[in-house]
Amino acid sequence: MPHPPDNSRTNNPQASEKKALLIENSPLYHKFLSEQFSLMGYEPVITDSRQGALEQLHRSSFHIICMNMYFEGGNAIDFVKEIRRHDPGLVVIMLTSDKSRHLRTHALRAGVTEVIYKAGRKDISRQISLCLKHNEHSQLLGSKIMYVEDSLTQAAANMRILESMGLEITHYRTAEAAMANIRHRDFDLVITDVLLKGEATGLTLLRHIRSLPGPGKRIPVLTITGYDDAARRQELFRAGTSDYIAKPVLKEELIIRVTNLISNKLLADKVAGQQAELYDMAVRDHLTGCYNRHGFSELAGICIKQVETKPGSMGFLLLDLDHFKNINDSYGHDIGDQVLAAVGKLLISECRGDDLVARYGGEEFVILLPYCKKKAAMKTAQRLREKVEKLKPAGVHVTTSIGVTRTPRACAPDLDRMFKAADQAVYRAKKQGRNRVSFQRYPQA
Repeated sequence: MPHPPDNSRTNNPQASEKKALLIENSPLYHKFLSEQFSLMGYEPVITDSRQGALEQLHRSSFHIICMNMYFEGGNAIDFVKEIRRHDPGLVVIMLTSDKSRHLRTHALRAGVTEVIYKAGRKDISRQISLCLKHNEHSQLLGSKIMYVEDSLTQAAANMRILESMGLEITHYRTAEAAMANIRHRDFDLVITDVLLKGEATGLTLLRHIRSLPGPGKRIPVLTITGYDDAARRQELFRAGTSDYIAKPVLKEELIIRVTNLISNKLLADKVAGQQAELYDMAVRDHLTGCYNRHGFSELAGICIKQVETKPGSMGFLLLDLDHFKNINDSYGHDIGDQVLAAVGKLLISECRGDDLVARYGGEEFVILLPYCKKKAAMKTAQRLREKVEKLKPAGVHVTTSIGVTRTPRACAPDLDRMFKAADQAVYRAKKQGRNRVSFQRYPQA
């Protein structure tokens, strides 16, 4: 596997415990707020004065400040103005019994993230939870960022912001290096400057990403540009950028745009994953893990088209468990299900990655073997027959009769004809005493 070039740098920020600074005079609220933030995964640090809060902020980094409107030595509005100069991205919650519109407006303008009224503990808890859900970056932790910037000074400044969000950053200084490595890792976001050292630009990288096959071309891209005119913006969006930031890069703007792009990407990934799960449930037999009849027919059609494009022999196996009705009658259907499940698991584990294994119905299994000659198909069938005989699922002796056919290289495969030929071979194997393999020539059209 190719190694990243020397001009790349990957940071893996260690997850530190999240802290919440609580500034509150009331001992009852000390206990209540400490319990609430602890339940939400934060380490609560309590103080009751402005001076105590400043000392705590000097000692540690906090994700959240939750404070009463008034406390010893100050008030929330003046205090938030003071701390916003140093940390504009901090989540600040103000608790108050005063429901006046004027106070709320004044607090929000000063930099308070959310004003929560002391209307009852359940309501306070619910509102704090909602505020944190919409303002924290916990859902982004560990997301992988490709960052392309040739200026080490600019890169260091922006990477500090990204690292504070818990993101994993891989830094490249040229578009050429980024393009050489984009396929080797699953990135959640690409951030690139437009003007870079080397022959390729950020636009070159952007167009390269959008031309990638498969899901790689849908990676969100955030473009940083020193030009904020309408023509340049249109050029970036035509090339496929997801969003852009004009220089100089503002910390809070970078955080918001990165958060939105990654959140949307993670949501899209989740939806795609759910769709894949639903599809898998629709095409697989829940008992054996093999494809069901519908899934087999759909995927076999794809395999046949591939063989038609690049001609080759195709093998087909039909397995029928011997005397399976007797197993159900003698041991019960639960044991019968265990037998089917064990045989299905065995067939999947013993076949190649490109082979299709399906439970076709009842105790019948089918296996499609792309690019497989007669000798290899017969060898596979004999091996599977022996493995089934040795399996003894739930202590039950099980054997199978297997019918084999294969399409000639110059002949277009037809699923119905393959099944009929293999079915004739199974019938012959059963007639000859079961627990054996029989071959039937593929019928010509």
